Amino acid sequence: MNCFHCGKPTKVFNSRNADSPDSVAPRLIRRAREAVSWQTSEWVVRQRKCVGCSRETETIELPIDDLIEGWKPLGIESEVEFDTHSDDSIE
Repeated sequence: MNCFHCGKPTKVFNSRNADSPDSVAPRLIRRAREAVSWQTSEWVVRQRKCVGCSRETETIELPIDDLIEGWKPLGIESEVEFDTHSDDSIE
């Protein structure tokens, strides 16, 4: 993933998931739970640092099906058809 500020690559320096204990990176886990726990219990939150400008950011990964379902109560329908059950492998 590239930096949102300067476009250079970022490196992950911390990753946690929904099953991580609260005692490890509590602020990061709390922020992720506040952002997505109403919608899904499957997520991965990552802290990233830009190799160019050194800015730090946090990102969350969700299963695509959960993301699509989470938009529906907000009245947001995806115009894109996602084939989430494809046999295509990611390389």
